Amino acid sequence: MRRLRLLITVIIVSVIGYLTINHHIQTAGLPPSIYRVRMGILSPHFSPWKEETSQLKPLPFYNDALLTPPGIKTPIIQPPNNKNILTKALPSIPVNDIDVYPRLPSLPANAPQLNQIIFAMTTTPSRARDYSQLWSHFIKSDSKCLVLLAPHDAPQQSSLESFLRNTRGLNCSVRSSKIDIYEDRMLSLPGEALQFAPTVDWVVVSDDDTTFIDIRLVQRMLSKYDQRQDWILGGASESPRQAHDFGLQAFGGAGIFLSNPIARKIHSQYDNCAENSRDVFGGDGKVSGCAAFVTGKDMNHLVSHEKGLHQFDIHGNAEGFFQSGLPFISIHHLIKGWSDIIPTYFPKYMSEDWTSIKIILRVAKFLGGDNMFKRFAFDGGRTLVTLGHSIIVFRETLTPEHYRNIENTFGDDLTADFPSRPHNKRSYEYFIKDIYPTFIDLSTVSGYTEQPPPNWNILSDDEKDHALQQSSAATFVYEEWYRGRILKMVWDEFRSDNDLKGEGLWHGQEWLDREAESLQYKYQSTSKHV
Repeated sequence: MRRLRLLITVIIVSVIGYLTINHHIQTAGLPPSIYRVRMGILSPHFSPWKEETSQLKPLPFYNDALLTPPGIKTPIIQPPNNKNILTKALPSIPVNDIDVYPRLPSLPANAPQLNQIIFAMTTTPSRARDYSQLWSHFIKSDSKCLVLLAPHDAPQQSSLESFLRNTRGLNCSVRSSKIDIYEDRMLSLPGEALQFAPTVDWVVVSDDDTTFIDIRLVQRMLSKYDQRQDWILGGASESPRQAHDFGLQAFGGAGIFLSNPIARKIHSQYDNCAENSRDVFGGDGKVSGCAAFVTGKDMNHLVSHEKGLHQFDIHGNAEGFFQSGLPFISIHHLIKGWSDIIPTYFPKYMSEDWTSIKIILRVAKFLGGDNMFKRFAFDGGRTLVTLGHSIIVFRETLTPEHYRNIENTFGDDLTADFPSRPHNKRSYEYFIKDIYPTFIDLSTVSGYTEQPPPNWNILSDDEKDHALQQSSAATFVYEEWYRGRILKMVWDEFRSDNDLKGEGLWHGQEWLDREAESLQYKYQSTSKHV
């Protein structure tokens, strides 16, 4: 009986406490939603890009908090020298200055123009219709594109080209080959591409599910090489087994970049290369072998490996690789393949292959390729934010030495080129759910809209991309599924620590002053009737 009375007392006290807190929220004029959403603001400071990132380089470490604390959340941007008792007691939204790269990567004068690059791939009509959603991200109107079909797909050549041009808006030409074997058809791609566009500087042979994060990064990478010389650029496999079986060839999933001269030599020696590589597995192996044959080089000293090109031979949850600090120019195996960009234990509206890659590419268009997957450690090393991807709060505080190694979330071993560490336990893990332009909303204490623009969900992908590229501020919405937590990171180019300290005019200052007076008036008026 005593236990029953105690239980009833606890329930009554809890209900009264909830109603009291909620009453004070309402009488103070604070939207209840701000008690449920953790929040933080990133104030980006742009610094020129000098060189590729690496997990071996120092990671920016901050002792400051990234987010409002867990529990009851009352985020507010404090006005300078706030003397209002009510609002002064509210915890402030953390505003963190971070050094990032310009959203629009700059290109050297010798970078190839888009019309000097042709993307070539061999695939099926059904896969081309599907995977061209990825191609639309990096093949621009000035770019050239060639899709090579098998002989039995020749009847669909015209309809597929019409679809790619009119529906996808891609400058792609579709041709049908006389070669039945896929691997040999891939070997023929350099010659087919030059027949279609003989004066291009570079031929890019890739798999149909290869995605390039930002086409400007491709142009900048190519500017390091003289297109008049024999060059084959590519990425090796991250898997020890693949590296053992196939060596240091250029893998098609990472993208194989051939200068015009070497592409011509491969074309002229196609018959010999096809004969010499009859027992070679994989079209990319045949292309690499032929490049070695025509240049007289050993395969192990042939390919110029670029760290940003990723074959992505990683199975399962690849989050640790994305949080590694490595540069990313290309990614692969993310659609109906091996790797998950967001863990599959998150809801399908986040982790389903097409859903996750589309949101990642949309974020990349806003941030720019150099900032995508750029990472920062907060809370003394316990919290890791990977721009555009995730926020991880570890159970233990990690040191800079920990962060130099790739967290092995995927279960596979990596080659010696990618030092790894065991999977670290988490307190919380949040993954990107959405991104939309941020607007100042005078009805919220935080000053930022709690919801996306009213028509956001009915816009097309292209319209969303355009809106974000025109915006200087955006809200990144992250979700922790199994505990039902939502958090928002506001990326705002106009907020700075100086402004918040009152050293200059801040956009929200007058509103905060008015809001503080209004809240005080409401509090005093309500108190008289309580």
